[in-house]
Order: sequence, then structure tokens, then C-alpha cells
Amino acid sequence: MPEITRKTKFVDLPDDIQKMLESIERQKQVQIQIGSSIIVDETEKEVKKMAKRVQALAQELEVVKMTLAGDRERVDDAKAHVQFAVKHAEKGASLVAHATDDGSWAQSGLTPLQVANRQKALLALQYPDSAALEAAQNAAGSSNNNSSSDPFEAVRRIQFASMHYDVASEYYWAWLSRVESSAQLLAERLDQLERHVSGSLSRTQLGNSAASAGDEDDPNDQAKAAANAAAAANSADSRMSPKTIADVLQYQNDSFMAIAGKVAAVDEDIRRLSKKLAIK
Repeated sequence: MPEITRKTKFVDLPDDIQKMLESIERQKQVQIQIGSSIIVDETEKEVKKMAKRVQALAQELEVVKMTLAGDRERVDDAKAHVQFAVKHAEKGASLVAHATDDGSWAQSGLTPLQVANRQKALLALQYPDSAALEAAQNAAGSSNNNSSSDPFEAVRRIQFASMHYDVASEYYWAWLSRVESSAQLLAERLDQLERHVSGSLSRTQLGNSAASAGDEDDPNDQAKAAANAAAAANSADSRMSPKTIADVLQYQNDSFMAIAGKVAAVDEDIRRLSKKLAIK
């Protein structure tokens, strides 16, 4: 192998060294091409664009989480209502079964005469005409007055048994409480909406009137313009259409969702920065 010096030409080098140098040159050219293709401005723009996209996705994720949380609350509330209704339906079914079962009444410790007397007294207080009906049945020789197959007998038994089971009142009081709470919540939301819409329309009308009155020099004319703007705002409030209310509600919802997404993004940035700086 000949001695290699600084003056040795490339063609005089051994084949393996020539191949190695050619490989190094190709790799260098590739790196040069990659470096020339990467422009600092374009890369920064792409990074910022990707960061904005990630932030938008984080906001959408927070909106989805809030929506799912609200749906979960509504599902839990509906589940509680269903369980409450099922429980009271079971109580009512048990009450009806007890009232129509001759054996359970025989085991209650009351004699048939006591049961009949209490039922007659209760029926006479609530249904005065039932005494005449029962007398007619006795005169006709009916032998199944105390039978559970008689609908009047079943009703009397249910009325008597319900005196000791507070099934209906508990159910309807709970239902009335839920309706009252829903009505109060709806009234509060309507009041908030009315105040918001009234304020928005008033500010809009006053802004327009102030802009038009700014060209006038007479203070009296400006005061009249302000008064007319307030009157126009009040009349606009009274003529508020359902579409306007729906648009305001949609705008409020979009604003709240955007604010929630921004707060979530800021919180995520703070958490990431605290982890990076090892701040607990």
C-alpha cells in the first residue's frame, strides 16, 4: 500500500478509501440539502400553527368533558327519579295485594265484623250514597259483600289500608317539590336572560343615539336623543321575539364554552410549566 500524504491524488488512493470518501461526500451533500430545505421562518410558522391546533383541540376536549359531565348529572337525576317511582309503585302494588287478599286480612287480628264496620264507616264518610247501594245489595240477598272480587269491597279495603300506609302523599309531595324546584330554577334563568337582553339592547340603542347625537350642538337635543334612545330600548324589550332570545342564549352558550376552553388551556400550560420547572 503506497504512503498517503497531503499531495496524494484521489485517483491514486486505494479503492476502499475512495469508496469511504465518496460515502462521506454523499452524506455531506444530503445534510447540506436538508439544511437548505429547512427555513427558519417556515418552521416557526408551522410550529405556531400546530400549537394553535393543539390548543383548539384542548378547548374542544374541555367542552366535551363539560357536556359529558352535564349528561351524567342528568342521567343520575333521571335514575334517581325512576328508582323513586319504582319504590312507590312497589309500595302501591303491595298495598293493593294486601287489600285484595282475604288471608292477610284474616291474619291482621281483626274480626270480619270489625273490618266490615270500619270499612262501612269510612265509606259512609267519603261516599254518602254508598249506604243506599249497600242496603240494596243486602236486600237483593247478595252473598259476596265481603269478597275481594267485588270492586267496591276492594276499594274499601284499599282506602282502609292506605290510612296506615303513606304511599300516595309521600310520592306526590316529592313530585310537587321537584316541580317547584324546577319552576324556581326556570324563573331565575328567565330573569337573568331578561336582564341580560334588556341591558344589551339598552346599550346598543344608547350607543346608536349617542353617535347620532354627537353631531348636534344643542344640549337639549342631546338629552332628547338620549331619552328617545331609552324609550326605544324599552319598546324593543317589549317586542323581543323568541328568535332573539334563542340567539342570545346561543351566544351566551358559545361564550361560556370558549371561556371554559381558554381557562382549561391556561391551566394545562401552567401544569406543564410547573412540571418543567419542577415546581410542586
